Amino acid sequence: MEEPNVSSPKSTSGSSTDGGGAVGRSEPESPRKEQDSAPEKPWFVLWVRPRTEKSVRDSLLREGFEAFAATRQEIHTWRRGERRKVEKVLIPSVVFVRMGKQDRIVVERMMNVSALMRDPAKKGARSKGQDEYASISADEMHLFRQMLGQETADVKFATTNFTIGEYVRIKDFDADYNKAQIVRIYGDNKTYVGLRVSFLGCAYMQVPLSRIAKLKP
Repeated sequence: MEEPNVSSPKSTSGSSTDGGGAVGRSEPESPRKEQDSAPEKPWFVLWVRPRTEKSVRDSLLREGFEAFAATRQEIHTWRRGERRKVEKVLIPSVVFVRMGKQDRIVVERMMNVSALMRDPAKKGARSKGQDEYASISADEMHLFRQMLGQETADVKFATTNFTIGEYVRIKDFDADYNKAQIVRIYGDNKTYVGLRVSFLGCAYMQVPLSRIAKLKP
């Protein structure tokens, strides 16, 4: 098959807009589906082998799990002018699955699944007998899937240790007047801090992460 030379990110009518390609699928009936759909069951993040996101998702669905890979329907134009609808993966090597603790071993042993994502904030939790895996609540996942479903906007992840609204200090600034606020994070390279200046509004600037430090409580 020839490689496409033009990509047109236009969503087609009737395509899924949940970002996962799972809505509207004919999912197999399974007792596990009802069990994992309970409100208290969180979502987990799976690391999978590259270019296996959709196949892992489909395998999980066949086993009765709620699962999705972040995808979007796009129209690609091939070299000979042929136009085809393709399912583009938006978050490489990641599949989301909703499950209980008793299902983890089964899921981790599935083909092309590398590991469950661990939460950096829970480092050392295993030694204390606590859960160390990164989980996402049903409400957070619902909002996330809506974000992914926006056809004209791309969702980007930033792996910084800062969050929007967090107060920080900027290294090399005057220590007596050094309390700024994270107002925007764009990817891993662009972080903006700001300060509200009376009626003028919010003044903000881009600051390298190496110059930002958390304020001590």
